[in-house]
Amino acid sequence: MKNQISLQEDFVFGSVMSNRKLCQHLIQLILPELKISHIKFPTLQKAVQEDPRQHGVRFDVYTEDQNGVYEIDMQVRHTKGLAKRVRYYQSRIDGDLLNHGEGYELMKRSYAIFICPFDP
Repeated sequence: MKNQISLQEDFVFGSVMSNRKLCQHLIQLILPELKISHIKFPTLQKAVQEDPRQHGVRFDVYTEDQNGVYEIDMQVRHTKGLAKRVRYYQSRIDGDLLNHGEGYELMKRSYAIFICPFDP
């Protein structure tokens, strides 16, 4: 039996997605209707928790471009509440997009992308 390295492994996924061109290519494959000219350098393992009493999140890959903000997670286990987790991640992304007093029309689009090796 050969030892194989999988993209599903956290270190491998992070290493691949830290390459700006590969990350951009993956987003473009998932969202072909977007025309992505460039992305910012991806942030790996970005943690968001404003208040220690609140449930925080850790985004596997977080980046943005002229179209909006992208959060990409590799989800290897099928856990209960996955749909609500995606919803919560989306809300945490959106919460970071506006400063106090800014109008909602200034908020960029945001995409929470969960890659699953199973049918969620």
